[in-house]
Amino acid sequence: YLQLYFSDRGEPVGGVTNNFLLEKTRVTFQQRGERTFHIFYQLLAGGWPELLQQVQLGGPEDFAYTGQSGTLYADNMDDATMFREVVQAMEIVKINHDEQWHIF
Repeated sequence: YLQLYFSDRGEPVGGVTNNFLLEKTRVTFQQRGERTFHIFYQLLAGGWPELLQQVQLGGPEDFAYTGQSGTLYADNMDDATMFREVVQAMEIVKINHDEQWHIF
C-alpha cells in the first residue's frame, strides 16, 4: 500500500510504499464477526447515489464476500464518514471528482 505524508498545510511532502502479507483465504472468506475490503463497505454506505445506481451497487448484504461473516456494520466505525474522509484525502492530493468516479 502507499502511505502519504502531508505538511501542516495539507500539502503532500513524501510517501513510502509498504508491502504486507495478504492471506489468500482472508480475501475470499471471512470468519463470523470479521470484515474485509473496508473501502467497499465505506463506498456502499457513503458513495454518491448516482454512482451507486449507475454501477448497480446495493448494500453489503447483497454481496457474498461482504455478507458471509454476518458482520455488515462494525461497532465504532462510521463507514459513510470514513468514505467522505477518503474523498477529502483524494481532493487534497488533487484527484478531481471525475477521476474519483473512475477509481470507485
